[in-house]
Amino acid sequence: MMKIVVVALLDHYKFLVNKMNSALLTEVVKDELTTIKKIIGRECSLELATTSKMLHAGYSLKIDITTPKTEGSALKDTICQFNLSQFPGNCAMMITHETFQPPDYRKRGLSVPVQAMKAKIAKYLNYTILLATTVPGNYNDKVLARAGFKRLDPLCFVSTRTSNRITTWMKVL
Repeated sequence: MMKIVVVALLDHYKFLVNKMNSALLTEVVKDELTTIKKIIGRECSLELATTSKMLHAGYSLKIDITTPKTEGSALKDTICQFNLSQFPGNCAMMITHETFQPPDYRKRGLSVPVQAMKAKIAKYLNYTILLATTVPGNYNDKVLARAGFKRLDPLCFVSTRTSNRITTWMKVL
């Protein structure tokens, strides 16, 4: 029995490693990148900044969406950054966290394609559920609701570390 489990885990690891590179992920989210290009009026690209395998915790990806600072420039301007990590101990769930959008790119309608991009990447990597947390009342609540996430009311709680009320959101992929 143990041998079967180990082989299954190694096959899953090989499957994910083969699917996690910037070129393949760019192909998965090409429609969203086209939408972002239309919104900002410049070329943009997806960069898989880092990927890591954490023992017993799964995979973590750091993704940057960038554009050249000026036409033909090698210097890049960040449009958005986000992390996607496997929920520790559960290979069916992925968590979206540490999403950052610089002030110059806020309030331009980019959150819709960015949220769609996260869901497509998680689904492409064979996750079933995408999770997120917010502090109630901030802008991210509206963004997640518009992107099809459902608020899990029983999983609202007060953080003992920060005293913030936390809302948990879920999207079935």
